[in-house]
Amino acid sequence: MSRAQPFFSVIIPSYNRADFLMNTIPSVLQQQMTDFELLLIDDGSTDNTEEVVGGFAMNDQRIRYIYQTNAERGAARNNGIRNASGPYLVFFDSDDEMKNNYLRVLYDGIASHPGYDFYCANYVYNRDGVEVRSYMDQYSEGPYGVEMVLRGTTMGVLFCMKRDQQSFHLFPEERYIIEDWVFLVQNLQYKQIYFIKEDCIVVNDHLNRSMQNHKMLIKSRLNALQKINTTVKLLPGQSAIVNGFSYYFCAIYSYLDGDRRNALNYLLKAVKWKGIHLDFIGAFLKFMIGKKSIDKIKKYKWG
Repeated sequence: MSRAQPFFSVIIPSYNRADFLMNTIPSVLQQQMTDFELLLIDDGSTDNTEEVVGGFAMNDQRIRYIYQTNAERGAARNNGIRNASGPYLVFFDSDDEMKNNYLRVLYDGIASHPGYDFYCANYVYNRDGVEVRSYMDQYSEGPYGVEMVLRGTTMGVLFCMKRDQQSFHLFPEERYIIEDWVFLVQNLQYKQIYFIKEDCIVVNDHLNRSMQNHKMLIKSRLNALQKINTTVKLLPGQSAIVNGFSYYFCAIYSYLDGDRRNALNYLLKAVKWKGIHLDFIGAFLKFMIGKKSIDKIKKYKWG
């Protein structure tokens, strides 16, 4: 297949992450399946991202560097969609790494289970050089609908989609929004994603990840919740899950920031939406007693 029409278009937005790209880009180029193009969308970086990408592009014509004025990840991903030439789009983050089997596993999954518009595979965390299992381990291989992502997305943006489908929502382009979660809820309401239970990705859990900024996370989650509530026709039970666990999410991150008052307020909203839930009870006890006290209780051994 010619370069102009590869099977996969790998789309990676990046903003001031030149150092991470030194590992991310080679992980893509070393794939067992070579029929792909790599679109690196530079979202207005002020570091040497262009130089780093250009160094790789000199030796590999599959790399396409696209610069845009800073407009956030949703806009960058949509820019990648508009410029992609492959029938399947693979979304990826600039600070993660592909195991060399990822594109082959996706290709085999598409061939073995045709008819789906979305595909994803399992991943592991890299925490200070230690491999840690991901939340995706709880799922068996197979197709899933919107129920998989109502509480939040455990796969982030690590998925593949068929570009030529009847209709799909683009990523939201607002700032301070969890764009991958909104995208998945909007698109999986009437479609399914096929999960392949094979480790294919390494997510680097570092201090500069957006997940480390708790206040920004809370703001982004609430903005995403509003977007979902105004654009997706959820069933009553689905709405209870989306809203209840969104406020539970905000409660947890408020507590991690030492804001117990807001944590309790968010938790109360979660209960109003979803009712009493085991996770909510555990959070309430932790908020009231304190994490340090609970850790001491866990360590105490009865004689």
